[in-house]
Amino acid sequence: MSENFDYLLKIIVVGDGGVGKTAIAVRFAEGVFREDYKMTIGVDFSIRLIDIPINDEVRKVKWQIWDLGGQERFSYTRPLYYKGAVGGLLVFDLTDRISFDHLDRWFAEVEKSCVSIPLLLIGNKADLPGRQVDREEGEALARSRNSIYYESSAKSGQSINAIFEKLGKIIIMKQEGLIEQEEVSEEQQKHKENIDQYMTLALQANNAITEGKYQDALRLLKEAYKYASKIEYDDGKKWIEEQTQHILQVLKRQKS
Repeated sequence: MSENFDYLLKIIVVGDGGVGKTAIAVRFAEGVFREDYKMTIGVDFSIRLIDIPINDEVRKVKWQIWDLGGQERFSYTRPLYYKGAVGGLLVFDLTDRISFDHLDRWFAEVEKSCVSIPLLLIGNKADLPGRQVDREEGEALARSRNSIYYESSAKSGQSINAIFEKLGKIIIMKQEGLIEQEEVSEEQQKHKENIDQYMTLALQANNAITEGKYQDALRLLKEAYKYASKIEYDDGKKWIEEQTQHILQVLKRQKS
């Protein structure tokens, strides 16, 4: 039986490893909290269908929640999953000052890969003692980034539904023209097109590598490198160089 919905919204959930991104996604999608979450390897994926009221009308929204691994070793491949995202959550741990200090880097990574998508700033683990970040600091950072700040607890459920409802309302109202969208310049539009081209080619190359189609992968990586250079995406170029060297080594071993 097919589901009926008005909007299919893909969002990304990013932040340092261990801040509770998976716990937030699972709490929202499944309504449960587990004590034994394992560190996300690459990406996890959750889905939920909800009603969002807007101006006395209800929009049925199907969420695709992409929970991305926060470890440094995923920095080259993580942006491959940003393609098509229409919003995001940037999460830090209220009991871990370093995860808050890293937020500028996370904002920069998302903004490099996505143009003008709404982002909410989330201070998670509000149920735990030993807070290292004051609410005022979170609110100030959110204001400086034209964002909205929430404090949450995946364990107790504090703010979880409110976060997704708020993000959904912002995305839908923008798409329906109910709130003014940020004007995108011709240069920004071209940058977005180059990002999309890079993402498409890099994903195709990654799939070709997985399938052992190395010649196709080399061709796609070469094209992707051109767009990574255009958008000045150094991590992307480094990932391409590493994948290219890996493929050449594999092909060399196959010949010997």
